[in-house]
Amino acid sequence: MKSPILGAAYVARSINAADNRLLNLYPESTPDGGKTAAYFQRVPGIRPVFQAASGVVRGMWTARNKLYVVIGSTLVQAEPYTLSSGTPTATLTTVGTGIAGTGPVSMVDNGQQIFIATNPKGYIYNLDSGVFAQIGDPDFPGAVTVGYVNGYFVFNEPNSARVWVTALYDGANIDAL
Repeated sequence: MKSPILGAAYVARSINAADNRLLNLYPESTPDGGKTAAYFQRVPGIRPVFQAASGVVRGMWTARNKLYVVIGSTLVQAEPYTLSSGTPTATLTTVGTGIAGTGPVSMVDNGQQIFIATNPKGYIYNLDSGVFAQIGDPDFPGAVTVGYVNGYFVFNEPNSARVWVTALYDGANIDAL
């Protein structure tokens, strides 16, 4: 790929100063006599890891070195894949069902739980016990997207400018204040 912006790729401590990061490309110099001094080479080696039986992949998240994927209305855990006969395979285990909606989901974990926001519903998957459940706290207003800050899940309420916080390391317990 020809580009007039060849040079160093780096990110400064402040993105206002410099935010120059290459993704899926690496610069390669052209031998003497080439039309340009350098070019961007695509990264090789992308290959499928698993094929979903049915449904649309709505979101993915990694926690504890495992991949969690919402496919349709199901949360599956993909064990690390292995190559058998040159074909990549992964063991898919269903860990949750009944996830509402059809659009993209937002997912994040706190080391113990994965919070899944589906706009408007929310779900918690406990990584230790393997329990999957919809958030049933009466103070839960729904969640469009979710983030994680210092042990707390932080999410925004649908159709509003309100931001909510869960209890410390407990995504199923919502702080009403």
